[in-house]
Amino acid sequence: DIAVISGMVFTGYPDKGIKMKHLQSSSQLLFDVFKDFEADNLLFQQAFTETFEHQLEEGRLRMALERIATQKIKWQACQNPTPFSFPIITDRLREKLSTEKLADRIKRMTKILNK
Repeated sequence: DIAVISGMVFTGYPDKGIKMKHLQSSSQLLFDVFKDFEADNLLFQQAFTETFEHQLEEGRLRMALERIATQKIKWQACQNPTPFSFPIITDRLREKLSTEKLADRIKRMTKILNK
């Protein structure tokens, strides 16, 4: 948004806009150039601050991490994969070689988990 507002990235004409993928790559290129060659640039600093404060919600993240740090960790062995483990398992399956398609393996695992 900062690159668009400052006029550094062209969003296209009213009837013919530029694709979002192109806008993101242009903005990322500008961000990288500023990061590498002009880190004290006000636009770069504003973009960096907005990313941390708004998109990552730094304040909420910090409060959550502080709350987690004071809690007692409870370790419990599970017989079956838990819902939180599912993304990790699918990433691991993606790396393994198999004749079965990843989507089919995930469907099969979902059926097993829902039993």
